[in-house]
Amino acid sequence: MATITAASPRPSAAPAAMEETSKAMPTSEWPAASGGNASPPARSRPSLLVIFSACLVLLGAGGPLLLRVYFVHGGTRLWLSATLQISGWPLLLPPLCVSLYRGRRHGIGNLLLPRRLVGAAAVLGGLYAVSYGRRTGPAARVPPPYATVMQMQAVMGAAGTAVCVLGMAIKGDFQAVAREAAAFGLGAANYYLVLAWDAVSWQLLNLGIMGLITCASSLLAGIMIAVLLPLSQVLAVIFLHEKFDGTKGIALVLSLWGFASYLYGEKAQKKEEAQKMREREQEVALAQKTADVESAAP
Repeated sequence: MATITAASPRPSAAPAAMEETSKAMPTSEWPAASGGNASPPARSRPSLLVIFSACLVLLGAGGPLLLRVYFVHGGTRLWLSATLQISGWPLLLPPLCVSLYRGRRHGIGNLLLPRRLVGAAAVLGGLYAVSYGRRTGPAARVPPPYATVMQMQAVMGAAGTAVCVLGMAIKGDFQAVAREAAAFGLGAANYYLVLAWDAVSWQLLNLGIMGLITCASSLLAGIMIAVLLPLSQVLAVIFLHEKFDGTKGIALVLSLWGFASYLYGEKAQKKEEAQKMREREQEVALAQKTADVESAAP
């Protein structure tokens, strides 16, 4: 009798504890009541969009390299080089149209960017073009979520291209293209090939960076850019036979260190979240067992 009396307050405490724990976690994360054994949480892996965006960034590493080729072999036009970095946006139109067509049942208007966002993207594209075109020297730099990414990139590219074309017209770059092609170190045909593939590579790079920001985080995009900068230096050493000095080596080590630190931090954070999830599941399971025992007591 004394045991029953001492245990009498517990029925009220157990449901209270279970209620408090249930508030701290979503209903979809509750463990199964049968047997009280909670299934281990599934490991989170990068989505296909994040992997696809990272691959685009790596493929776009040829953009800075080809731009370096342009300047090394006689290219001098800054506005033309700026145009190459953003003029590949028409390549986005076919996949963008396909994505919008497939999602037409939701209404095309609901899939398009809002006007304010279109205006903001256009301003950003124009400012980027101006900031690069006014430099004094060369620098080597389809689900619904990705439909938004492509729209953003297309608007920024179109606005930036318009600004660059205006700058090229003012500086006489259109008239200088033929002269540059004739004097290009690799030949006139290769001159136009370098320009075309450079525009394609930069578009892949820009789309990949925008995809990482949208589908993952700006931190991961920044890490990929940090890795890309020394990678372009290494590619220049391999293909252009540039000198690999201590500065490039330090930049490469630091960028790889930052990338490895990001991966380690992400893994540690996921592991900590999984541990907390298991602890909450164990608390709920224990509270459920306690409630069952108390309700079955005479």
